[in-house]
Amino acid sequence: MFAKAVAIGVLLFAATMPPGAGQAQTQMPMPPAAAGADAGAVTGTLLGEVRLIDRDSNKITVAHQPIAEFNMRAMTMVLQAPGPALIADLKVGDRIKAVVVRNGGAFTIQTVEVEK
Repeated sequence: MFAKAVAIGVLLFAATMPPGAGQAQTQMPMPPAAAGADAGAVTGTLLGEVRLIDRDSNKITVAHQPIAEFNMRAMTMVLQAPGPALIADLKVGDRIKAVVVRNGGAFTIQTVEVEK
């Protein structure tokens, strides 16, 4: 009797599951362009101090104040410049104001000026 009740319970449970449940499902990853890489881009203003400059890869490390547009606390982070000209005149220790674009997990500098 118990075995019969368990079998009925299993059948009722299986009948309520959506089609394909319990089967392995795969999803093809979308390339960044197809995923709309720029669709979620957000622009913010950064105020901070240059801590490191990597001219070979056009990156700077900045200790910055909170960035309200990103809901980001103050921290030190690496920012990508689109080319060497944007960071050519920067020196370690410079206090800067920059417009930064966050696209996914990447942060790119759009403009930068040294604060006097």
